[in-house]
Amino acid sequence: MTNADPRFYRLLGPFLSRREVVRDVGAPVWDDDGKAWVVITDDDGHVAGFGAIVSQHGHNRFTSDYVLPAHRGNGLHRTLIRERLKVTEGTPAMAIATREGLRAYLAEGFAPVRERGRFTEVRRAGKHEGA
Repeated sequence: MTNADPRFYRLLGPFLSRREVVRDVGAPVWDDDGKAWVVITDDDGHVAGFGAIVSQHGHNRFTSDYVLPAHRGNGLHRTLIRERLKVTEGTPAMAIATREGLRAYLAEGFAPVRERGRFTEVRRAGKHEGA
C-alpha cells in the first residue's frame, strides 16, 4: 500500500505524528511519497500494526515499525518484517530497531551495527553480499 491508496488515510491517518506512536517509533510517522506500507489488521479490520519500506539506490530502509499495545507479544512485529522482506527479496535492508523489536529483527537474519540511544541500527545483507 502507498499513500495513493484510497484506504491509506482511513487506516493510517490516526497514527501519523501521534505522540505515543512517535515515542515508540522514535520519530514522526510521515506519509512520504515513495514509501510502501505493510499494514496488519485484526479480525475486525482495525489496524494492529504497520511498517514502511523506503527504497533508494538498491537498499531498503524499514521504517515506522509500530504494533499497537493491545497486539504486542503476538509475533506481529516479526510478521511485519517478514512481509517487507518478501517485497524486498534479495536486496540489502536496514532498520532502526526498538528494544522491543530488536529480537524480531535478529530472528529474521539482521545483525546489529551500532547502538543509537534506546534504538539499535540493524542490517541484513542482500543475496550478492553473502546473505
